[in-house]
Amino acid sequence: MLSLNASIEATRVDKDGQSFAMVANEIKKLSQTRSKSASDISSHIKEINRLVSNTVEKADYSINNINESSNLVSNDLKTFDIIFEKINMTNSLIKNMNEKVFSLNDVATMVAAISEE
Repeated sequence: MLSLNASIEATRVDKDGQSFAMVANEIKKLSQTRSKSASDISSHIKEINRLVSNTVEKADYSINNINESSNLVSNDLKTFDIIFEKINMTNSLIKNMNEKVFSLNDVATMVAAISEE
């Protein structure tokens, strides 16, 4: 737009050319500002990309840790199931032994009663 204005001003230039020089100077300033803004935007985009890559890397690391923890918890649950099963088996064996001891005690009591007769 300023370029168009410069063209219009160029047609209205007084004999010293001051108006055209002023417009040309403004166009130059605008161009410099645009160039710096583009450079700043490019720098910001690079920084954002770096931060996103870093975030993705950390998210992947976290996912791996979560999966590993999940596997460990699953293995622990299986181990506790086995322990619970073994405790139940031991409990059953103890009950069986207890019944046999009582049965043996009954036999011993009968033998003692017979031998006293």
